[in-house]
Amino acid sequence: MHPRVLPTAAAAMLCCALTAQAAVSTQLVSEGPRVTQVRIQVGAPKLATVKTPGGEFERFARGDAEAGSMRGGVEQRGQPELPITGFPLALPLDLVVATHGPSITVKPEGPLRRLRTRLYPVQPSETANSEDRKLPAFEYDPALYLKGPASPGESLPRSSLFKGDANIDSFNFMPYGYDPATGELTWYDSYLVQVDHAAGPCFQIDHLAASPARAAFDGIDEALQKAPNPVLKYALNQAQLKLSCVDPNLGQALSGARLVIVTHPDFLTVANALKTHKESLGISTQVISTSVISGGPAVASAEQIRNWVAAFYNTRVVKPKWLLLLGDSEKIPTHYDQTNSYNSAKNASDIWYGQFLPGATATTVPTIGIGRFPVDTLAQAAAMAHKVMGYENFPPANPGGQNFYSRLTFASFFESSGTKDERWFVEVTEKIRNHAVGKGYAVQRIYTTLPSANPQTYRSGAAVPADLRKPGFSWTGNGTDIVTAVNAGTALLYHRDHGSWYGFGDPGFGDTQVNSISVTDNRYPVVFSINCASGIFDNETVDLPANKVGSGYGPSPSATYWAENFVRKADGALAVIGDSRNSSTRDNGHLAIGLFDALFPGLAPSFGGSTPVRRLGDLLNHGRAYIAAVAAGSTPNLHPSDNGAPVGVEGLRQQLNLYSLLGDPTVQLRTHAPWTFGTVNLSVLRGRAFINVPKQPCLLCPPDLPEPEIVTVVALDPKTGRQIGRALLNADGNGSIDLGGFTGNFIVRVASGEGASSQRALEETDTDGDGIPDSRDNCINVKNPDQRDSDGDGYGDACDADVNNDGIVNSLDLAAVKAAFGSRGASRADLNGDGSVNALDLAVVRRLFATRPGPSAWHPAGL
Repeated sequence: MHPRVLPTAAAAMLCCALTAQAAVSTQLVSEGPRVTQVRIQVGAPKLATVKTPGGEFERFARGDAEAGSMRGGVEQRGQPELPITGFPLALPLDLVVATHGPSITVKPEGPLRRLRTRLYPVQPSETANSEDRKLPAFEYDPALYLKGPASPGESLPRSSLFKGDANIDSFNFMPYGYDPATGELTWYDSYLVQVDHAAGPCFQIDHLAASPARAAFDGIDEALQKAPNPVLKYALNQAQLKLSCVDPNLGQALSGARLVIVTHPDFLTVANALKTHKESLGISTQVISTSVISGGPAVASAEQIRNWVAAFYNTRVVKPKWLLLLGDSEKIPTHYDQTNSYNSAKNASDIWYGQFLPGATATTVPTIGIGRFPVDTLAQAAAMAHKVMGYENFPPANPGGQNFYSRLTFASFFESSGTKDERWFVEVTEKIRNHAVGKGYAVQRIYTTLPSANPQTYRSGAAVPADLRKPGFSWTGNGTDIVTAVNAGTALLYHRDHGSWYGFGDPGFGDTQVNSISVTDNRYPVVFSINCASGIFDNETVDLPANKVGSGYGPSPSATYWAENFVRKADGALAVIGDSRNSSTRDNGHLAIGLFDALFPGLAPSFGGSTPVRRLGDLLNHGRAYIAAVAAGSTPNLHPSDNGAPVGVEGLRQQLNLYSLLGDPTVQLRTHAPWTFGTVNLSVLRGRAFINVPKQPCLLCPPDLPEPEIVTVVALDPKTGRQIGRALLNADGNGSIDLGGFTGNFIVRVASGEGASSQRALEETDTDGDGIPDSRDNCINVKNPDQRDSDGDGYGDACDADVNNDGIVNSLDLAAVKAAFGSRGASRADLNGDGSVNALDLAVVRRLFATRPGPSAWHPAGL
C-alpha cells in the first residue's frame, strides 16, 4: 500500500498562467589563443506570482529557450532564487598548473534596468527515499533571505569541467542582480565578457604527433585515441582546440594499457582471465594487485590506489581510458566525500579515482571511465566476469529484427492522490521515452500510482498525454511486470522514482523480485537505477570510525543489498548505475537526461556530439558532464518545469559523488543487433599472418546499422592464452600481424565490442573427433557436434554443469538443479537444453561434479 504524500504549500498554490521568460543567451564574439570574448544577452524578466504561507512571491518563468540554471541547493537555501548563465571554454593546457587562472572582465552594455519584486526563496531540497516520501514544507526566513544579494553580471567561481588532453572550464555569471533588502531586481541588456587566458599556445595534446612516441600506437590504439570526446565538442571556442601540441612528457615509457584492473589478490585469477578476454577484443589491459600497490598488505588505501593510477597514467604514452576496481569496498576502498544532505553519512563513489590530474576538483568529470565489481568471493567475481565474456563473445540472437536490442523497460511512479503529479518522475521518463520511440525503439511502460489518483496533469502544468489516461492505461505496474520484462529480454531497465538500499520503491522491485530473475541467452540488462540509495555497495565500510558521521548510516556490514545482489547474480544484471545515498529529485532528473543523451544523441541537442556513447564508463561520464553543464547554466536546461518555473541543479558535487557504475566500464550497451563475421581466411608469409574476414550486419537488421567502432584481430597461443600480436581490420576486412618470430600453431580471433566473435587456427585440429575444429570447439575434449551451449558462456553443455558460473561444479550447482526440478522453459538449470529440468540434468551434474568447465577454445585462460 502506498503512503499518501502531501504537496508542498508552494507547489499547491503556484499560479498556472505563466508567460515565457525572456531568453538569456550567449554568443561567441571573438576567440584566439590569448583572449576570448563572449556576449551574454539578457531580456526583460517575466515573472509569475506564487502565493505561499509566507506571503506572495514571484518566480522566474522557464521560457521557450530552456536555457539557464537557477541558484539553489543547501548553500543558497532561503536566499532569493535567481537565474545562472554561463559558457564553456577550452583553456591553454599550461593554465592548469599556472599560479593564477584566467582573468575575467565583465562590461555591462546598455542602461541599467530596474524592477521591484519580491523573489521566491530557494526551498529545501526534495529527495526520494522509499522510506521517507514527505515533501518539504515551504520555508521563508527573513534573516536568511537578506543574505542573498547579487550584482547584475556578477562573475561566479568557474568550474573545472574536464582535465586531461584538454582543459575545459565553465564560466558562470548572474544575468540579474537583486537586493533582497529593497526588492530591486536589476540587469543590463547585455554583458561583454572578456576572458584573458594568455599562456602557452597549446589547447589539446596530440599523442599521435610525436616520434618516437607515435611508434607506441598500433592501429588499434590509434583508432581508440582518435575516438571523439563529446565533452570537447561542447567548448564554445572550438577553433582553439585545433592548436595542439605533443605530449610534454616525452620521457614516458613507450607502452601502456587502455584498461587498468586494480584487483584484490583474492581475485587475481579472474582479473587475469578478464585481461585475456579484453585483449582478445583489442583492449590492452594491465592487471595490478592491491598487495603490490600497498607494498605488502592485501588491502591498499584509497590514496595509494589513486596515486598508483595517476603515476601509471602520467608515465605511459598509451594512457588508460578505463579503470576497473575488482573487489567490494572492504577489499578496495571507495572514496568518502562530503556529508550527505539527507543522511548521516558521507557521500561515497569511485569518481575520485579519475580526478587526479592537475586542476581537477570534486566536480570535474574524470578523464577515465570507472567501474567496479563489488564482489566478496572468487565465485562472485567469476560469475560477473562470465557475464561480460558471454555478452561480448556470444551476443543474444536476433530473431525478428531488433528484438532484445530495441526493447527498453521504463518503470516510474505518478506521485499523487489526485489528478496532478507532485514530482517529475513520470514526466522526465516520458520525455526520454518519446525520444527513444522516435528513434525506433520499443519502450515498455511499467508505471504505477496511488489507487485514488487519476493522472491528468504533470507538475510542470503540462497535460498527461491521452494514451496515459485512465481507464485506457491502468497505472498498476508492479515488480512482477519488471521480472517478466527482464526475463523476456530487455537491453535496458530504467527506473525513475523513489528507492532505497532494498531496490525500487514504485513499482516495487527488490531482492524478492531479483531472485526471480533468470536471464538466458546472454540477454543481460544494463540498469539505470535513478532514485535514492539503491546503488549502495559500501555497507561494510560506511560506518567504520574513520568514515562514520554522527550516529551512522546503519546498513549491516554482513548484508548484501539490492544492487550487489543484482549484479552478482549469474543470471542477473550486467551492470547497475546507481547512487549510494539519498539524492536530489531534481538532480536525478537532470542526470537521467544526460545518461540517455549519451545513448541516444539529440535528446540534449546542444550538448555533446552526434555519435552514441555506449561504453558504460564513458556513458556515465557523459551524464556527469551534462549535469555539470546545466549547473553552470551553459547548456539548455531540459528538465520539466516546476509549474512553469525552471528547475536548476541543487547540489552538483553531491550528485557527482553519489553515483557509481557497478560493472565493467569498457562494455558497450548494445541497442542494435551485432555485426557478424564470416569465415576467417588466414595465411602466413615471412613471419607475418594475413587475415581476411567478411564483415556483415545481421540479415534482419536495419539498413542504417552503424559500423562497429573497431574490428580487431588478435593472434593467441592456444596452449597458454598468451597474445602473440594484434591488428585492426580495415574496411575491407583485411589485416596483418607481425608474429614476432613465433613459429607454432596459433588461433586468430576476430572480434568487436559491437559484434559476435569468430576464430580459426593456422593448422586446424579436432582433438575429440566431433567435426568441430579445436579453434572453435566449446568442448575440446568431449564430442558435441551440436555445440549446444544453453547458458551462452562459451562452454558447451557436454562439458559444463556450472549452473552459477562460479568456475567449479559443486553442491551449489546441484542445489540449483534440484530447486528448478520439474520446471519447463528457459532455465540455466536445464543443462542439456531439452526444455525441462529433470533427471538428465541431475545426471550431468553428478558426472561433472568437482570439475571445471571446458576446456573451450573461447576461454584460453581457463576461467
